[in-house]
Amino acid sequence: MALARHRGLSGAGPAGGGERIKADSNRPLLAGDEALTVWASVYEKRRPIYEMLADVHVVVDGKSVLQIVEEILPQLEQL
Repeated sequence: MALARHRGLSGAGPAGGGERIKADSNRPLLAGDEALTVWASVYEKRRPIYEMLADVHVVVDGKSVLQIVEEILPQLEQL
């Protein structure tokens, strides 16, 4: 099984995603006071597509890298 052939979904919710975009100056569409609101709106519109295309679904908010990996590996073994 080649990992590159699989698409994953990093399920960051509003809290985790918001933390990531706050400090990212490379996202001009998400700049300003309404950045989190704009991000949440865009994400909610795109989420059904992301979920449909993903082979692996993992919610990453509040988890360590090890916890995330431990959730991903069993899903990859099922592919």
